[in-house]
Amino acid sequence: MRRLSGRVAVGLRALAARPAGRHADRRIEAALATLPVASREALLLVALEGLSSAEAAEVCGISPEAMR
Repeated sequence: MRRLSGRVAVGLRALAARPAGRHADRRIEAALATLPVASREALLLVALEGLSSAEAAEVCGISPEAMR
């Protein structure tokens, strides 16, 4: 099983550490936990880190077509 990249792990910890909306954050984390690791990483790289799908594909070591 692949681990989340360091950038994504740091971003997820920052999301969880926000004082406002902790309940919503827990629900988001629970939903993310249901995804396969590769899908979760791709989603977080694009949605949280703001990477393009091509950039996220490079970070994940896959082709841009596979990222779609």
